[in-house]
Amino acid sequence: FIDPLTQLPIPTLYVNVVPYDDAPPHVTELFSPQLGNEGIIPSNLGVDIFASFDEPVVSAVLVSLENPDFFIELYPSLPYTTGSTNTTVTPTSLNEIDLETGEIIPGYGYTNWEVKWTPTDLGSYTFVIAAVDLAENGSIMDPSFIDPLTQLPIPTLYVNVVDPCSNLDILVSLTSSAANNTLCGGDDVTFTAESDLASATYNFFVNGVLYSSSASATFSPDNSNLLVLMNNDVVEVEVVSDAGCSATTSITMSVNDTGNSGSAGYAMVEGQNYFVCAGELNPTIVVTDTFGSYNGSSTFDSSNGTSTQEQAPQATLSYQWQVSNDNEIFTDIVGATGESLAPTTAIITVTYFRRATNATLNGVVC
Repeated sequence: FIDPLTQLPIPTLYVNVVPYDDAPPHVTELFSPQLGNEGIIPSNLGVDIFASFDEPVVSAVLVSLENPDFFIELYPSLPYTTGSTNTTVTPTSLNEIDLETGEIIPGYGYTNWEVKWTPTDLGSYTFVIAAVDLAENGSIMDPSFIDPLTQLPIPTLYVNVVDPCSNLDILVSLTSSAANNTLCGGDDVTFTAESDLASATYNFFVNGVLYSSSASATFSPDNSNLLVLMNNDVVEVEVVSDAGCSATTSITMSVNDTGNSGSAGYAMVEGQNYFVCAGELNPTIVVTDTFGSYNGSSTFDSSNGTSTQEQAPQATLSYQWQVSNDNEIFTDIVGATGESLAPTTAIITVTYFRRATNATLNGVVC
């Protein structure tokens, strides 16, 4: 008809209602940008998986052909750039009319789907797509079949989940601030670990006991951790990557302990005080060594004036006898560098003798 007022054709709306397509949806693309040609990924590493269809679908899942009971649910996708064509894909949706209320349900069907999957179990997975379209035509794609529409193999996604540490060789080293890993008893020492990891946790152990765990690559035994290193203590560091992979190394410490705590390396004279007449020579002075295992030990027998060595020293010992009249200011006795002292100067007043001992181990003098 012609509008009598405008003499123009009256507007009309033409609608052609056709039945839903009975054919199932076809997968146009299935890929993950993190997977290479071999599909190898470490466990605990999340991967993005994208799927596209030739028509909107209302649901989609990944199904493992190795274990059909294992599936991964996909979700409607945001715009993304495909890895194979390097083009931006914008998801499309299709509104649906609720048959009971007549209301429009927006975005019911989508052509593009995605999921972030973090595998936890090792093994191989061959994924295909199971999808349902708006006509509720469901389909599970089997790679042994050819797509009847495209005459091409149905897309699959192969994933080989491996142990993240299987091919990771972490390089780690451990050093100490003590020369030749040898220190004098009571000295401070700092241990430093180095690894080729940009980010890691460093666990420090002493004789198998954990004393420090942090991102710091250094460790210092001190009063804060109530740790005093002893001879032959084993200090170990474990470097742990963010993925949980680890490597260890250790060093054995030599502690050159003179055993004279509080006397600064000066050994006390064995036995009671000596009483001599003025002008006489003092008897030969013999010292009982009370050093640690590296410096040996000996016992003095006051009945016969002999000293018996019970343990040979591993360190090289050197001596210097000193003399004082007030027990505060001591001076070296020239030439008195033996294990014992036979004074050659007559005693005319109260006189104090002491012996300084140096123990040299691995080039470190204590």
